[in-house]
Amino acid sequence: MRRLLFSGFATGRTGLALLILRLVVGIAFLFHGYPMITNIAGFAESAALPLFLAAAAAISEFVGGGLLIVGLLSPVASFFIAIVMVTAIFKVHLPAGDPFVGRPASWEQAGVYLAVTLAMLLMGPGVYSLDALLFGGRQEWGDARRSPAQKGG
Repeated sequence: MRRLLFSGFATGRTGLALLILRLVVGIAFLFHGYPMITNIAGFAESAALPLFLAAAAAISEFVGGGLLIVGLLSPVASFFIAIVMVTAIFKVHLPAGDPFVGRPASWEQAGVYLAVTLAMLLMGPGVYSLDALLFGGRQEWGDARRSPAQKGG
């Protein structure tokens, strides 16, 4: 399982790009998930979801956002956030006839978050993460601090 989730950690510009994505998306989900997690019953009612699904979505967004920020269990967090976005698109936006782009309601934001979390799931958290430090990225951490000349290239 460890090899499946943490098979390698991107370094260089790709690692930095993944850090930026994790930080921005993680912060967004902390802010988006906080009101949901502090009022799960109200969220369940407003989204017309069973309480257990609303709780799962709130936890996925709030806790998943925090995990993405620090880069801990990033593939797991990305997976659960992606599931929430798929649910939002197919349970809320499409049945309501919401367009991809437009106001007042659209599924553009959920679609973008879905794409980003799937990309992070496939690419991993990058070298600048607790995952890299804890699950075999010590070599990559060292490589990320060395210049290309020191790396032999």
